[in-house]
Parts: sequence; C-alpha cells; structure tokens
Amino acid sequence: MIEKKTTPTQISIRDKVEAVIRRRWFIILPVIGGVAISIVVSFFLAPVYEAKATVQINDKKIVDPLVAGLAVSATLKDQANVMVKQMQSWPQLMKIVDQYHLNEKAKTKTALDEIVLGMRKRITIETKGNDMIEISYQDENPEMAQKIANTIAQNFIDESTREKRAEAKNAIEFIGDQLKIYRQKLEESEKNFATHKIESDLRLEMNRKKLLQDQMANLQKIIPSQVRTEHSPVFARLQAHLAELEIEKARLMMDATEEHPRVQELKKEIAEIRQQLDAEMKKEMVRESISMMNPSYLQAEQEMKQIDMELNYLEKRKKELAEGGKVPVKPISEEELSALETSKKVDEDIYQMLLKQMEAAYVSERLQNSDKGARLSIIEYARYPIHPVKPIKMNAMLAGLFGGGVIGFGLMFMMERLDRSFRTAEDAKSVLNIQMLGSTSMILLHENVSVSLVNKIVEKLRKRFQKYKVLSDMRFISPHIAKKPINSKICAQAVIHHDPKCSVSEEYRILRTNIQNLGHDKRLRKIIVTSSVRGEGKSTTSMNLAISFADSGKNTLLVDCDLRRGTLHELMGVSHGPGLTHVLSGNVNCDSAIMKTDIKNLSLLPGGTRPMKPSEMLGSARMESIISKLEEQYDVVLMDAPPVLNIPDTCIISKYSDGVVLVVQAERTQREEVVRAQAMLTQSHAPVIGFVLTNVRYYIPKYLYDYYYGDYDSYSD
Repeated sequence: MIEKKTTPTQISIRDKVEAVIRRRWFIILPVIGGVAISIVVSFFLAPVYEAKATVQINDKKIVDPLVAGLAVSATLKDQANVMVKQMQSWPQLMKIVDQYHLNEKAKTKTALDEIVLGMRKRITIETKGNDMIEISYQDENPEMAQKIANTIAQNFIDESTREKRAEAKNAIEFIGDQLKIYRQKLEESEKNFATHKIESDLRLEMNRKKLLQDQMANLQKIIPSQVRTEHSPVFARLQAHLAELEIEKARLMMDATEEHPRVQELKKEIAEIRQQLDAEMKKEMVRESISMMNPSYLQAEQEMKQIDMELNYLEKRKKELAEGGKVPVKPISEEELSALETSKKVDEDIYQMLLKQMEAAYVSERLQNSDKGARLSIIEYARYPIHPVKPIKMNAMLAGLFGGGVIGFGLMFMMERLDRSFRTAEDAKSVLNIQMLGSTSMILLHENVSVSLVNKIVEKLRKRFQKYKVLSDMRFISPHIAKKPINSKICAQAVIHHDPKCSVSEEYRILRTNIQNLGHDKRLRKIIVTSSVRGEGKSTTSMNLAISFADSGKNTLLVDCDLRRGTLHELMGVSHGPGLTHVLSGNVNCDSAIMKTDIKNLSLLPGGTRPMKPSEMLGSARMESIISKLEEQYDVVLMDAPPVLNIPDTCIISKYSDGVVLVVQAERTQREEVVRAQAMLTQSHAPVIGFVLTNVRYYIPKYLYDYYYGDYDSYSD
C-alpha cells in the first residue's frame, strides 16, 4: 500500500480541526449563550432612532477680501473641523438642553452633567468629502431626534456666521490699533528725519554762504565812479520806518518827558535805523561801483540772497520743530540720515498697507452681514425617522454569535493548552519510546439514547459525505455505537463479535496482526494487557483482542488476573467463580475453573473472589506453574492485569509473560502517568512490546478509511 506523505501544513490543519471537534461543546455552548443573551437583550432594550441633517459648504460664494490676499489661510475642511469641535462643546450643548427643557428631571448638577454627556455621545458630526457635513442625533423619541438634529445644523451655520463676523470685527479693531501705533511711529519718524534733515541743510547752506562770501571778497575791487542817488528797496523801507518812529516820538513828547520808557525805546530804535541807513548807503555805493565793473559779483550777490532766504526758512522750520521738543542732540552723518529716511519710508509703506487692510475689513464685515457672504447652507433637513437604528436584532445576534465564538475558541485553546493527555497517536509516539501497536475508536453503548441519536446523525452525514466526495481529503471517525443482541450473554463492548464488519473490529484485528508480526523471532503466546490507571479500557481491549485471536483459529484463553476488581466475567456473561483465586489457593484444579464461552476457540478463567493478599498469590510459584501449564494447552494465553500505578500486581506477573501491552486512553490518561507506568515496567524488566491507544477521535486521510472500511460500508448500505 502506497502511503501519502503529510506535510506539516496539513498536519497543523488536521490538528486544529481535531481540537475544534474535540472541544466542540466549549464552543457551541458559549455561542448559544451569546446568541440567546443578545436576542433577549435586543427585545428588552428600548428602540433608538437616528435623524440626519446635511450641511453644504459652498465654495463658489464671493471671496472674503480679508483673507483673499493671505499666502496661507485655513481650508474649508479645517474650518469645518474646528466648528465641529465647537458644536460639541459644553456651552453649545447646554443651549440645546435649555432650549428643549431636557434638564427638567435633573435635580442635581451631577444629573445635569450626565444629561449633557449623554447628549454628546449621541451626537455624530462627520465631514463627507471637502464640502459636505453630516450631523446626526440618536434618541429614543424620534421627534426629539429630528428636532435636535435640525437645531444642531442651524446652530452650526449660525456659529459659523458669528465666527466670521467676529473675525471681521476683531480684524477692524486690531488694524485700528495698529494704525494708531504706526501713525504715531510715522509722525515720529518724519519729525526725526525732518529735524536731522534741517540741521544737515543748515550746515550745507552755511558752508555755501561762507564759500560765496569768500568769493565775493575776492571780487570786491572798488573803482571810483559816480554814486547813484537811487537807493535799494531796503533803504526806502528803512527811511519809511524812521519817519514813522519820528512821528510817534513827536506825538509822545507832547504829553510825556524824555524820561518816559517808550520815548527811550523809540530813541534807541531811531538810532539803530540811522545806523542801518548809513550801512545800507555804504553798501549801495560799493555795490553800484563793483557791479558796474564786474558782472560775476552781481551773480554771486543774487545767490547770496537765495542762500539767506533758505537759511531764514530753515531757521523758521527749526524753530517750529524746537517748539515740539524735537531738536537733535548732536549732528549725524549722511549714512545715518539715509537710514532715517529708509525707516520713514518703511513706516509709510506699512501705514498705507494697514489702511488697505482696514478697508478690506470693512468690506468683509459688510459681506458677512449680507446673504452673499453665507458659505454654509442646509441642503437636507433631518426627517422624521421611522425605523430604529438600535437595537438591530440581526446585528445583535451576529454580535452574540461572534462574542460567543471568541469566548468559545478562547476556552477551547485554553483547555488544549492545559490538557496533558494524549489526543492522537502522534502525541503518544512523540512521548513514549515504545512501539505503537494500534489504536481503537471510541465505543458508545446503545443504551445512551441522546448520544446514540447524535452519533446516528453523524454517521448518516459521514456516509453522505463519502457518497458525494465531500471533505474527501479528511475523514472523521465517529464513535461506534455498540448494541448487544437480545439473545446474547456477551456484553455490547465485544464489537468484534457482535459487529465484525465495523471499523472498530478492523482496528482490533490490526492490533492482533501487529502483535503477531512481533513474534517472528520469538513466539508471543503469553501476553499481558495492562494500563497506567483504572478506566482506560484495558478489559475491553483484552476481551476484543482475545476474540480476534479466537476468530483467527487460535485456541485462546482469557485470564482475569485483576484479583481486586476483575470484570471479564461480567463482560463475557459467565459466573464469577470458581476462578483464578480458587485455583491458586488449591481449592479447585485449573481445568475445573476454566469456562467455555459462546465464542468458538475462546475460554475464560475468571478472577474469582477477591483474596486477602492478591499480590502474594500472583507472585507465588503455583501461579508460575499454572501459567506454564496453560501455555501448553492453549495457543494464546491473554492475561488482563490490574493497572500498573500504585499496584505491584502487573510488575509481579510480567515475568511470566512473553510480552506486555500497555493500554493508553486518548484524551484521558495524563502523560506523566503513562511515563511513570512505563518506567515501573522497565524497572521490573517487563517485556513491554508496545502500547495501544483507545477511545480515539480524530481525522485520518480518507484513503485509509476507504481501504479498510469502504467495502463494509457498501455491504451495510
């Protein structure tokens, strides 16, 4: 027979499927419980309704001039996200609570806080794309859900408009403050620059005047000539002023004396004017004579007059600035003066820019107050919700199913991690260093009706899957349902006798064949079947193995060596005694104690009554002689021995046998127990030939099942 190699991935999948089926009730019960709880809860929970309103951000409105020129400005989506946070703020929610009188039942501040927090949880504001905002609200009252959703949407728009107006107003106030600051700064810059500029110009003009005076001094070459009697306008003004003073003095002398203060002042002024007239007369004479001889002097004289006029103007401006307290402390260089001029120009530019921004802020304020500035609009008001959104029974059931599944699988994996038993033959072979002789499936009695119904269904599904080749790669071995015929004394566990075509019967035949194959070099005639602890199925294994040997034509004797709690007589349907204890005590001979069974070639030596010292009786010389005698009479002597742990009986009688078979029950026997039992048998030099795994439930490759059991299934069909 060609065997298929199983990859590690296939083994892993098979192990997981095995674990799920093996621990199925740990999954099924939580799933059923989760679904049941979710259904009950969904029926008892009050329905919750949801209303939705949609707000659109219109990006095609008139652009706000206040932010149009900014290099970096907040996008509409960013602004919407900020407004979403604001609408879910505590003050906004308190307005809605007060508007709809939701705080009537709140007697304390804590109760009011819980109402507001509950409202915040039921509000959902989401941005859809770049120009849509969806506002939803959930409430047990559908009408209230609709009203609050629309109120939140309207408040959202009102808050946006208020924010825009507040921005424009704040911008106007801010720009106005900046204008005041920069107007004052500009005035100071202008005065500072003008003051230093005048000082600089004065120095320049004075230098020019000095140079011009030097030039005129060089040009003064007086040539005698006829002096013209005509005088300049300055001379005429001085004469007119002198006449006025003379007239005023004459008028005062009519009523006052020479000692009068005003008369004294007039005398001084008249004397000064006469001196000026004399000086002017001399100038006129020199000027007239020079101008007649040298025209350059006349040109220099005209420039001097212009310089004097400039100096008079600059002195006047300096005096005006001095009255404002802006007289420079010390002269500055041309570079410093240029820096002052640049600073003044920068202040002028900033001031002009602020003036433009102020105008833009006024336009923005007017725009926000008009309908053309509205960028948010409700395109779909919340409608009256008809169907509740919570609880959705199907979703609740799915949630219960998922939650129960998670818990169930968690329990399953936890139990798998904590389980120290052998689940499969591979587990046993990986721990024990002895040969595996075979494995047998689980056997259930027909009297267990509930289990019988379940397994009948599983068996029908198995046959259906096999017929239509469903799950053809893997095959689940369902437990065998053992049923005893009415007229039979042998128990139902003797499946190889009652149902020789079933899969379990073939498993016992495989076990018999493997034992026989081990006896090529040395014939195995005296075989002990034992286990680590009680309840692992060693007696059932001994009985079916003995029947298998008998069916093969071997004259077989089944000896119940469990003198403490032997059960073979009950399984085979014979009396309890006389048995082995009577033979060992000498009360009866061996032939009288051996009983014939309903199975051809099979005899039974029951255990008999329980003795006081079973270990001493089994280890006696008479026991050895009895076994030797039985070996001569029968082809196979199969001894059902007590468990190894805590009882020395098996270790004592193992020296009489040709081989010891250790029975290990899957999913029950702990690994530590089997290892201890094996160590005890090894220590007593028992000829352990292998182990058999009982009560197995697992997936196996389908070709193995078809090879062994396919024909039998077709017969049974």
